[in-house]
Amino acid sequence: MSIRDAVILGGFSLSIIGNVFAVTVRILRWRRKQREDAIRPTYETSAFDHAPVALAVRERHGTVRAWNRAAERLYGWPRDKIIGMNACSTLETTFSMDLADVVATLESDGRWAGHVEQKDMSGHSITALVQWESVRGSGGRPDLVVEANIDLTGDTAAIFGRLSEERYRTIFDTLAVGIWEHDFRAVKHELNRLHAEGIVDIRKYIKENKDFVARMRRTVTISNPNDAALKLFNIASRTDFFKNLSDFLIEDDSTFEHCILAIDGDETKFVCESDFRLATGENVTAIVALSFPSGAGYDRVTGCILDIREQRKMEAMIAATRAELEQALRVASLGELSATIAHEVNQPLAAVVNFAQAAQCWICAPVPNLLEAGAALTDVIEAAQNAAAVVRRVHTLLGKAKPEHAPIPVDQVISTAVLLAQGDAEAHGITIVQELQVPGSLVLGDRILLQQVIVNLLGNAIQAIDAFDPAFRRITLTMSANHERVVLTMSDTGGGFSPDGFEKAFQTFYTTRAQGMGLGLSICRSIIEAHNGTIEIANDDKSGGAVITIALPRAFATGII
Repeated sequence: MSIRDAVILGGFSLSIIGNVFAVTVRILRWRRKQREDAIRPTYETSAFDHAPVALAVRERHGTVRAWNRAAERLYGWPRDKIIGMNACSTLETTFSMDLADVVATLESDGRWAGHVEQKDMSGHSITALVQWESVRGSGGRPDLVVEANIDLTGDTAAIFGRLSEERYRTIFDTLAVGIWEHDFRAVKHELNRLHAEGIVDIRKYIKENKDFVARMRRTVTISNPNDAALKLFNIASRTDFFKNLSDFLIEDDSTFEHCILAIDGDETKFVCESDFRLATGENVTAIVALSFPSGAGYDRVTGCILDIREQRKMEAMIAATRAELEQALRVASLGELSATIAHEVNQPLAAVVNFAQAAQCWICAPVPNLLEAGAALTDVIEAAQNAAAVVRRVHTLLGKAKPEHAPIPVDQVISTAVLLAQGDAEAHGITIVQELQVPGSLVLGDRILLQQVIVNLLGNAIQAIDAFDPAFRRITLTMSANHERVVLTMSDTGGGFSPDGFEKAFQTFYTTRAQGMGLGLSICRSIIEAHNGTIEIANDDKSGGAVITIALPRAFATGII
């Protein structure tokens, strides 16, 4: 039944109710003029009792006073049992609106109509179209209410079923996923036949009978495709759509074999990735999801098909981009490795040059000083050995191997680093001041790597001061210690860190110098963290220069010594 049909039925029913109401109200008014139980029922009272509509007369508070035969048939309550009972309570009436609003409408307008849910004597639910009309007494207040009820239970179910089907069809046709129905009854029947013949292992049977899968594919018919399915295969109308699976499944597709096994195993769903063949010859890669019924009916198995061609193209593009990126990273890593080695070796090589020049000066003096020249050459040898050690340590660090760990005095590491950077500092008119309050404090670490951290930081400070060109040019190294950690603080009188520098200072390849490679602080942090330490940067509130603080665990705090 359509909604239009229901409206027509409702209007027709209400017209019947109106006619019966007229008769019923006349009965009630006529009875008031007679003495109670003194006059026999007329044709009008007979009309009330034999009306095709369930009628009841009740007091305004609900007590039933009259109940016709149609009401007995509809609700199952005999007249002699329900008279005197409250109608709404007995029938468990549920209104489509608030009861107070229903009563207010009845009292103000004299009538009310609507749908209610009720229960008969056996407890079965009834949907009824009802109309109430009040019969007013001498005081103008409604004394009695006439009720007329029409059963719409079956009609309502049909209406809602139709609406549900319409909603389903709307969703079915507007989804972006291709949907159609399969008839798998022939496949299920064949599987049952094989089992009846004693064949248990269907997987083995399929391998031994190569044509079984192809034969079963031809038995599966297709019907009821939605608009998205037509668009997927570029087919104009449903009548032109494929008739069975063999029309579009490629020959070497193996997914249908797994589908047969899912049906044989009474699975409730089956999902796979499959390739379909278009009429143009192009293959469509799609995700297929089938929903099998829990019962025996395999005639309308819904299949959802999601076209993933664009996803596959995107995945291929991502894979190609990833391969290119990995190649670029390998090239960049080689460049970073060579740049790192060059950066780290630069300081000890500069020291070699400085010491060699000093030795040359002592030898070429009017009065050669071989003792000083020998000392300078000794420093050359040590600086060269230090350069070789730096290369080994950098290789170890970049190779992710653990650096050497041994108890070393921090003050000696600092003094050696200052000696290596001293010549460069003096060339730029910069004074390096050491304020080592706790000499002999030991940390567990790699002497060469920690020394190179300080050399790098000194080199950065020298370049920062030279670029800022302050009147007061100084680098101060301060060392303090507590029970657990040794803390080294290096401050300079340069321009300090910019706001951007605070965020990016430790990033590889970040630099503020035109000729810089941006490796210094990044490598320093890697080395310090490899020693279970921390490195932090800040600006000096007074001088405005940079302040770098390094904290390392003391050797005895680690439990090694």
